[in-house]
Amino acid sequence: MIRYRISIAPEYMVSGIFTILSNATLLALILSSRRLRTIRHVIIMSTLVAGILFAASYIIPRFAILLTNGTLSFPRDFRCGILSRIGQSLFLCLNLHLLIHVLEVYILVVYPFRTQQWLRKKMITIILVVIWSITILIPTVFQLYFELKAIADTRFNELACAQVSTTLLTVISLCLALLSFSILVVSSVAYAHVLHITNRAITETYKVLNRLSINFDEGNTKVSRQKKKISNLKLRIKSVFQALVFYLFYLLSLTPFLILIIYTQFAYTIYLLPWPSQLRVVFRYIQYIAFFFPAIQPILFLLFTAEFRKEMKLYGKRVPGSTSLSKRGLSTMGAFST
Repeated sequence: MIRYRISIAPEYMVSGIFTILSNATLLALILSSRRLRTIRHVIIMSTLVAGILFAASYIIPRFAILLTNGTLSFPRDFRCGILSRIGQSLFLCLNLHLLIHVLEVYILVVYPFRTQQWLRKKMITIILVVIWSITILIPTVFQLYFELKAIADTRFNELACAQVSTTLLTVISLCLALLSFSILVVSSVAYAHVLHITNRAITETYKVLNRLSINFDEGNTKVSRQKKKISNLKLRIKSVFQALVFYLFYLLSLTPFLILIIYTQFAYTIYLLPWPSQLRVVFRYIQYIAFFFPAIQPILFLLFTAEFRKEMKLYGKRVPGSTSLSKRGLSTMGAFST
């Protein structure tokens, strides 16, 4: 008699469900509002969809363990490791979304007069289509290879499948880790450049304002114009700072995970050495932190986007009995206004 037992790691179940709920809630808020359904928020909406898919098709099923008569048979062996490849492609998708979000902020601050040219609807659509095409092609192409190999070669049994799948997992993991590091480096350079430009601009404007204050009356038009310019620059710096906080959350949650991936693949997996038990525990906790970032991401979007907070406030007024609660919550968020 065959006996089956399914065991799901509770921490990954919590992470997966929370990721789906947080991303789906913000996505529903955007889609339900005509004011928010604009090209400006398409990148965020695409990011939220990627977060939902990452949790629903990887985090929850990947860490659900099926025991058949006490023997592990799922998910590691399911269709020659397809869940791992789906997770890797979606993880890459999330990284690429972060990159275009950083570049969007970079263009808005460094090249404000070219925003309409570079961030037009057609350009954003093409970029997102390319990202999602790559995300779909990675697991599809490799899965076709495994399926056709199994049909054509009778010697391609479960053991051979596991060996090829493990090798492929190692190669893709290393490529993905290196690519993610490259994205982090590009993002760091972009933010450093943005902060340098905005700080230099506000310093130069203060110098001009001081000269105007000496030579002209305080109510002079030029003085007023420079003050307005300083005010706009301060708002721009504040927006950059908020985006930087968002990026630092990502950096701190992902960097240890990427370092550990590269270390373990080179030190153990490539040479087929067994992982020490302590290393497995550390890797699991760091992995959990990295995989939890897609759940926190919608909250950061909500905190750092004034339009989202305004829509939440309007929604709170429409729901009976939630007005006072929404006022208390949104007054706390006011410290993050852009």
